[in-house]
Amino acid sequence: MTKHFNLIKGTRVLFAAFLTTYALLSVGYTAKLSDLIKRAPQLFLPSQILPGQTTTFTVKGKPGKQVKLILSDTAVNRELDSGVTLRVGEPVLEKEVTIPETGVVQIPVEIPQNIGEAGQRKFVEAIVWSSPDQSDAEVVQIIESSGNETTENAVMVGAEPDRGNTILVPGDPNLANVMRTLDTLSNTSQDPRKRDLIDSGAINRKRQLDSNLYNNTRF
Repeated sequence: MTKHFNLIKGTRVLFAAFLTTYALLSVGYTAKLSDLIKRAPQLFLPSQILPGQTTTFTVKGKPGKQVKLILSDTAVNRELDSGVTLRVGEPVLEKEVTIPETGVVQIPVEIPQNIGEAGQRKFVEAIVWSSPDQSDAEVVQIIESSGNETTENAVMVGAEPDRGNTILVPGDPNLANVMRTLDTLSNTSQDPRKRDLIDSGAINRKRQLDSNLYNNTRF
C-alpha cells in the first residue's frame, strides 16, 4: 500500500514538473516568435503636394531609427551603396529625421515653387535604418491618402491655392482611418440595398417628435 502511494505521489511530482517545464518553454517560444515578427515601417502619403506650400509626410516605425524622405521626378530603381534599392531616381529634395519614442514622426516638407505643373506626378521614397553605415536600411511600406497599402509611390502636384478652395489631406494615419470610413459610407450610399440602412436624420427627428407629443400630453 505504501509503495503504491509513493508511486502515485512520484507520478504527480513528475507530471507537475513536466507542466512547469512545458509552460516555461511555451513562454520562451512565444517571446522568440514575437521577436521574429518584423513589422515594416510605413510612409503615409498626402493627397497632393502644392508648389510653395508645406506638405506633411508621416512615418511609423521603430523609435530611435533614422528616416530619410526622398522626393524625385522619376520612378526608377536606384541602388545605394548599402545595397538597398530605392524606387525613385535622383532626388529633387531630401529630408532626414529621427523617429521619436511614440514611433510616429511627422515630416514637414517645403515644396519648391518650381516643383512642376499641376497634374504632374512626383515620386516619394523613404528609407529607415539604425546602423551608422546604413547596412540595415530598408524601404517603407507605402500607405496612400485613402489609408490603403499600395505599391504606387506617386503623389500629384496640385494647383496653387488662389481662392482658398484647395483641399490638402496630409499624410497621417488618423486621417487615413477617416478617409477609409468616408469611402465606405460613399460606397454604401451608392447601393440601394444598403442606402436604406443609413439614418439621414429621420430617426432622430421622429424620436424628438414623439418626445414632444409625450411632454405636451396632459393626463
